[in-house]
Amino acid sequence: MAVALGEYAAYSVGFPLLVWLSLPAAVVIQRYFTTAELQAREVDAEPMGPDAWLLVARVIVERSATASVLRMDAQDPQAARTVAMLQGGCDAVGTYPGGGLAILLLDCPPAQGDALARRLRMAMDLHKVQCGIASASKPRDGHTVEDLLAVCEAELVLSTEVSRRSADSS
Repeated sequence: MAVALGEYAAYSVGFPLLVWLSLPAAVVIQRYFTTAELQAREVDAEPMGPDAWLLVARVIVERSATASVLRMDAQDPQAARTVAMLQGGCDAVGTYPGGGLAILLLDCPPAQGDALARRLRMAMDLHKVQCGIASASKPRDGHTVEDLLAVCEAELVLSTEVSRRSADSS
C-alpha cells in the first residue's frame, strides 16, 4: 500500500520518472517480510515413513546415473531437525526400519555424498547428538538402493565396533 501511495505521490508531484522505483521497492519489501516469516518458523519437518522412503529411493536410484544414500543410527529427535536444517539438496529423508534415518541425495556423486556426511557429523557433534553416519553412492558402492543401504549398514557396524573396542581398551 505504501509503495502505491508513494508512486501516486511521485506522479502527481511531477516526477513520473521515479515511478519505475516502485518495482524494486516492492521486491525489497516482499523479500524482507518473507525472510522474517521464514526465520520465525520452527523447523518441524517430519521424516518419511520407512516404506514410503524405500519406495521413492528404489525408483530414484534405479533411474539415476549417480545418487547417494546416507544412513544415521540416531534415535534422538534432534537428529531429524538437524538434517532438516542442513537438508540443502536432500531429496528424501525417511525413518529407517531398524531405527534412525535414511537420506537420499539425487544426482549426488560420491565426493559430495561423503562431504555431506562429514558436515552432518560435525553438526551432530555441535548439537551433542550421539550417532553414526555412513554414506554410499551409486555407482561406486552398488547399483540398487539395497546395495547402498548394505554398504551403509556395514560401515555403521564397523564404526560401532571400533568405538566399542576403543572404549574397552581405555
